Amino acid sequence: MYLDENETKTVVKVVAGIIILMLLIIMSVATFATVSADRYQVKQAFMSGTMSAKMTPGVWWQGFGNIYDFPNAETFYMVADAEEGTSEDQSIHVRFNDGSDSNVSATARILLPKDPQQAIDLVEKYSFKSWNELEDEFIRPNIRKIMTITATLMNATESYQSRRDDFIFYMQDQFANGLYMTENKEVDYIDPLTQIVSKRRVSVIRLGEDGLPIRAELITDPNTGTQMTPWATMGITFTQFDLKNLLYSDTVYAQIAAQQEARMGVETAIANALKAEQDLLTAQKQGEAAVMTARYTEEAQRVLSLVDAEYAQQVAEIEMQAAEFTKQRDILLGEGEAEKRRLILDADGALTVKLEAWRAVNQMYATAIQNYQGDWVPDIIMGGDGTGEINGGQTYVDFLLMKLARDLSLDLDVPAGATTNAE
Repeated sequence: MYLDENETKTVVKVVAGIIILMLLIIMSVATFATVSADRYQVKQAFMSGTMSAKMTPGVWWQGFGNIYDFPNAETFYMVADAEEGTSEDQSIHVRFNDGSDSNVSATARILLPKDPQQAIDLVEKYSFKSWNELEDEFIRPNIRKIMTITATLMNATESYQSRRDDFIFYMQDQFANGLYMTENKEVDYIDPLTQIVSKRRVSVIRLGEDGLPIRAELITDPNTGTQMTPWATMGITFTQFDLKNLLYSDTVYAQIAAQQEARMGVETAIANALKAEQDLLTAQKQGEAAVMTARYTEEAQRVLSLVDAEYAQQVAEIEMQAAEFTKQRDILLGEGEAEKRRLILDADGALTVKLEAWRAVNQMYATAIQNYQGDWVPDIIMGGDGTGEINGGQTYVDFLLMKLARDLSLDLDVPAGATTNAE
């Protein structure tokens, strides 16, 4: 089939248009590049090979040069969990100083250079053309090295329990300041179960004269003379280490479980021993308290008895003093009364007393005679001289008065020259 001239021209135009369109597309792609907000780019210029970097978001001239695209920051996954990172197990294998193996499952945040020259050096000097190359060839090996050193500083049981925080601290410290230099040293090891102390050679951090860790693989900055980590000289920062899990072998898990069970038994035994000791101390203290209480009670009773006895003695002494006083008073009163009576007797011969007795007796006689109704003399009198009447009652009274006067030694005669109150 032959085309006429017009058809031929049409076909040529269509083909030329397609070719021009393809060239335009190729040129647009190879001429301009776009930098997103969370990334930066390094360009190797076409023909000249000059290196440049665009660290800010936007469109820039590519000029058919080679573009190397990097994230500003990225999470580095070293996890066994398929839900993070890739579907593969990315955990890092380590061995503790007791020979136990473990896989560390963790993440870290990696910050890439912010300085254009460091960004260029990452491609030109260190030959990392992408994040994947940087991650596989630099980041993972260095983090594995840090983890390996950290694991040698403890045993598996310590990493599982008592020194888990130390594991995280050692990782973060080496991220920031560089790898530890370590040395083997003989130390005292206390068995957590038996508490028996034994000697054991373990890996420890080597310290300088200032007491700070000595670092390995540091690089001296030629401009400032400052020692820096290899990643710091490249403008890379390791940060935000997150330890998700330490995965041990079944043997280690069984050993840890056995140690925990034994430790719990020891702790229970220790607790029971302490409780028994405390109970014994409590019983002793209670017994001592009871003894002291009884002793002080007895002492108090003895003191009270002494006080009562002293009080009774004092009362008796006071009563004896009072009785002695009463005795002396009565003696003095008696002596006074006796002296008084003696003086009265010496003065009037007890006249007053005698007169009172004489009057009382006469009064009694008078009353008796007055009340007597019988005959005072018999009707027939034998004897007598017949010269007069005989008054028998008067004679009897006179007789009694004479007897009374004799009994009282009373002399009714008034002495010669005496006077009376009437005179």
